[in-house]
Amino acid sequence: MMFAMQHRLQSFETLSNTLRFSARYLRTKTVRKMPLPKFEKRLDIAIIGQPNVGKSVLLNCLIKQKVAAATRKRHTTRSNIVGVFNHRNVQLVFYDTPGFVRHVDAQKADIKALRGISATMASKADVVLLVVDASKRVRPQDQDTFAEMVKISRAGSKEEVILVMNKVDAVEPKGLLLDLVDTYVSLINGVKLAITEANKACLDTTTFMISGQYNDGVMDMKNYLISLAKPKPWLIPRGSAVATTLTHEERVEEVMLEKLLENVHEEVPYICDIHCRPLVQTDADSLRIDVDIKVDNEGQKKIIVGQQGRSVVKIRQDAVEDLEKIFAGKQVLLFIWVEVRSGK
Repeated sequence: MMFAMQHRLQSFETLSNTLRFSARYLRTKTVRKMPLPKFEKRLDIAIIGQPNVGKSVLLNCLIKQKVAAATRKRHTTRSNIVGVFNHRNVQLVFYDTPGFVRHVDAQKADIKALRGISATMASKADVVLLVVDASKRVRPQDQDTFAEMVKISRAGSKEEVILVMNKVDAVEPKGLLLDLVDTYVSLINGVKLAITEANKACLDTTTFMISGQYNDGVMDMKNYLISLAKPKPWLIPRGSAVATTLTHEERVEEVMLEKLLENVHEEVPYICDIHCRPLVQTDADSLRIDVDIKVDNEGQKKIIVGQQGRSVVKIRQDAVEDLEKIFAGKQVLLFIWVEVRSGK
């Protein structure tokens, strides 16, 4: 019996030594990572949709940085905004575009120009994301607009046109989404084939149901886009700290536009000229940012400034909060200069 006990003790001691050695080995073992492929791949993606369907929120979510102004108001995006996401040797280049309006509604010169931006970016992209608001009822004019979006999206050589159902978190019951997908795919097929074939809704269009606001389903879509990338030089070089082609000043202007739209409940923000002067680094930890906002008359100036300056102070506070996140580690000293355009 004594021999058996000694044998068990020796076995226990041997096991303890083995476990200590294994733990020490795991702590010191070199972690081997998959080598990074030398060749670069890229996919250019245009994001197209009607006003206020969540395109800019989706862009910010896709690249994990805030580069585009995102509000509940229409036509927040006034030009194409570029954001990139890098994964190993793949770069996804996203082009956010102004809200798309159908031809009969684009009468004003500025709206025509915004519509033209969408068409231009769609023709250049490898893939087009057709973004729709799943929480809204599809009206006849929405169907017409969507059909026009499909037509410009299919211009040029495309890898794929993808249907993106955004804001699915606001849809109840979820079964309604299937009927909605059927409607939009029917429209896509109608453009592809002929209007007489629009009722043949073969589910052959890649579709993603997402919530850009809550980052739900976005990763699945991003992984799919990565799989479509082809060998092509990167737009923004490897190792760059930025995820957009926008300059620092242009990013400031996007933030200011967003804050104006959020805090000034008039049409004034749409006619403002917003210009950020070159940023000045006052010391190692501080940035001075001067922004000029030009308006047509004194009445518009008073609307932006607000009673006793309350409105412009709120705009400044909200903007500084976002800018200090963008310029991480820097204290932002923001000065806003509201002036009437010369000659007015």
